[in-house]
Amino acid sequence: MQRAVSIAPHIIAQLFGAKLVRFNKVSSAMNTRLVAALRDGLRGEALFAVVMMAASSLGFIKAIGVATVLPSSQFGLYISFLGIATLCSILCSLGRVEATIKLYPTLYARGQGGWIARHAFRLWRRLAVVVVLCGVAVWATVKLGARNGFDPPDITVLDLVLVAVTAWLVIGLTLAASLVRAVPATGLLQRFTVTRGALVISVALPTAYLSQSWRNTLLAEAVAMVVILGVTALWLKGPLRKGAMDPEGAGHSTLAPEISRGGGLLYLAGLISATVPYGGRAAVLFLSGPVVAGAFGLLTLVVQIGIMLASALSQRLGPRLIRDAAAERLDVSIMAGPLAIMGVLSGVSTVLLVTSFLVPAGASFWGSYGIGAGLLLIVGLQMVLPCYLFLKFLLIARNEETAVLKAACVTVICFYTGIGLSSRLDLGLWGYVCAAAFADLVRLLVKSYFIFWKKGNSHAQL
Repeated sequence: MQRAVSIAPHIIAQLFGAKLVRFNKVSSAMNTRLVAALRDGLRGEALFAVVMMAASSLGFIKAIGVATVLPSSQFGLYISFLGIATLCSILCSLGRVEATIKLYPTLYARGQGGWIARHAFRLWRRLAVVVVLCGVAVWATVKLGARNGFDPPDITVLDLVLVAVTAWLVIGLTLAASLVRAVPATGLLQRFTVTRGALVISVALPTAYLSQSWRNTLLAEAVAMVVILGVTALWLKGPLRKGAMDPEGAGHSTLAPEISRGGGLLYLAGLISATVPYGGRAAVLFLSGPVVAGAFGLLTLVVQIGIMLASALSQRLGPRLIRDAAAERLDVSIMAGPLAIMGVLSGVSTVLLVTSFLVPAGASFWGSYGIGAGLLLIVGLQMVLPCYLFLKFLLIARNEETAVLKAACVTVICFYTGIGLSSRLDLGLWGYVCAAAFADLVRLLVKSYFIFWKKGNSHAQL
């Protein structure tokens, strides 16, 4: 018996030794590859994230600056009509602008850069008609409401034209951003983002200060958008000049229906997802009043930092995933760097938020909103969850836009169910914050399910 026990390891080594050696070699190679990807990703993404976050923050700085120099009534009109223009730009796209998220990087990777520039210009012209029709519908609605006792803001036809033109220019900037992201040049993407934010703020703030008028401020912003589009066209002239052939003879005829359908699904997913940040605050206001709504809104602004960082990192990561998928060399290890940065942000933010509660001034500030250290801990940890944006682009690259739509639907259901239960059980701010964090977690898990765990998924080995 003792002899059998003593020779058992030798027998196991003879039977499985070779397989164990091969497994160790494969495991070691995978670890080396992951560590290298993580190191290179952190090195390349850190500076990019800083630049893109700084550029993205210019929009917030502009809004705060305009709010400071304009009278409150004028700022209310400015921010409202700018929001209407942005909303119209989204609604009028009807999924066609969203389709360019995948269409342009895919065709650029196939050597058809010249065609996507012409496509963007043609699409922009066609959407001008949709914007005009939308403006006419809004004007008719306002007039009809005025006849039935509704007291509309004091606006003229020229004001409506200004809002419509701004909406059309926002669409143009969105298409320009899709073209810029399609080109694998980080410097170009950074120049475009920084220029867009810096030029708008340098024009809008002086105009608001000197004119004290929302109309002049919005007009100056529209002029800045025209300049940005012109400069971007010059920047893209060289990179998109190559490969100008029409893709009809290069397999685009089989790609187009899939791309168009994907754009429509992303359009619906975006509209559904938008109900969480905007509709959620309104729901909390309706259910628990302005005090709780103010605290909830403040904490969602803190979480917005994580969303901004994830969005900035996605500007480069997403198109790269799509281009690699088009070239049939998709490698998800390139996500290691952005994921690590999101983890670092969440960890550092959690420490800073909880520490701020221990400082008397910080404790007084948070206490004025009824926010405790526990809520700050939840919000800090929640900042890592917007990495679901990375998974969104991976699903798009794999032609699984349906999964993105399903994730959006499940997230909205979970969020509003949590909001309703929190109100019903009188959980207050704690319940609302936990509902928002749980909804983000569900969004991440659902997308992960479609990527890694769904049965029959042909990409499960990625």
